[in-house]
This record gives sequence, C-alpha cells and structure tokens, in this order.
Amino acid sequence: MAIQTPVLRATPGSRSVEPLGRLAQKFGPSVPFVIAGTVKGTYDLILWRLFRTVPIPDDVGSRPRSSAHRPGWAGNSAAPSSR
Repeated sequence: MAIQTPVLRATPGSRSVEPLGRLAQKFGPSVPFVIAGTVKGTYDLILWRLFRTVPIPDDVGSRPRSSAHRPGWAGNSAAPSSR
C-alpha cells in the first residue's frame, strides 16, 4: 500500500457534493420553468375562485359580429354620409 499525500486523499464530505453537482447540471435549467408554471397555475386558480360566482350575461354572444351592424362603419346604412 502506497502512502498518499494529504492532497490526494479524499475528505469524507467531498464525495457527497458530486451528486448534487450532477443534479444541478441535469435539472438546473428547468427550475425557472417549474417556478413559472407554479406561479401561473396559482394565479389561474386565484382568478377562478374570485370570478366563479360572477354571472355571465345572456346576451353577450347574441350580438352580430359583422361590421355592417356597427354604427359608423362602412357598409352601415345608419352611418353618416361623407358627401
């Protein structure tokens, strides 16, 4: 058995850091995405709890979406004449 100098000897705590470094390299880049997803999910749940009891008006989807039915738009018979 050869005698090793103190520099070559591994201290008991030095080997426990190596797996943590590997984990940080493997999963470190994904941490911001996990945090952002958690924040967004929490925000969505808070909004849902705040507004789940707000009634939706019945006539919201019944209005026509074409420009001919909007006042002041081209093609509307009620629009003012430019002459």
